[in-house]
Amino acid sequence: MPQVGSVAPTFHVFSGSEPSKPVTLADFKGKVIVVDFWATWCAPCRASLPHLQHLWDENKDKDFQIMAISNESTAKINGFEEQEKLTFPMYTDDLKEANTHCGITGFPTTFVVGKDGRVVYVTEGADPDGADPQLDDAVANALKQ
Repeated sequence: MPQVGSVAPTFHVFSGSEPSKPVTLADFKGKVIVVDFWATWCAPCRASLPHLQHLWDENKDKDFQIMAISNESTAKINGFEEQEKLTFPMYTDDLKEANTHCGITGFPTTFVVGKDGRVVYVTEGADPDGADPQLDDAVANALKQ
C-alpha cells in the first residue's frame, strides 16, 4: 500500500468510457488525484461512493481528478455507474495489475496524490455512513498547494 510522503505508484488501468485506452496517474500530472480501489460487491465501498460523488461535484472544475478503480469487468462497472447515477471517472483493473502493484489487500483502499506526485493521505476501509472528513481535509489541503 502506498505510504504518505512517498512518490505515487505507477500503474495503468482502463477507462470505462474508453476501455481500449490505458490511463496512468501521469495522465493527470499537476492535479490532486483521489485513487479509490473498490468493488460493486463491497458494502463499505458502496457506502463511500456517494461521498466520492460529492467530492467530484465540489472539485471537478479545479485541478482535481478521481480514479475509482475496480477489478471487475468494464460492463459491470458501467452498469453499476449508470444504476447508481455516479458521474466521476471509473476505471477497470480486471487483470488486477494496479491492485497488485499498489499492494491493495482490502476494499475500499483510498489514497490521495498531491500535485507534486506524492501521496498525502492513505486509508483502508470505510466508515459505515460513507463519510471521511480526513479525506475531505486531505483533498482541500492538497488543492491549496
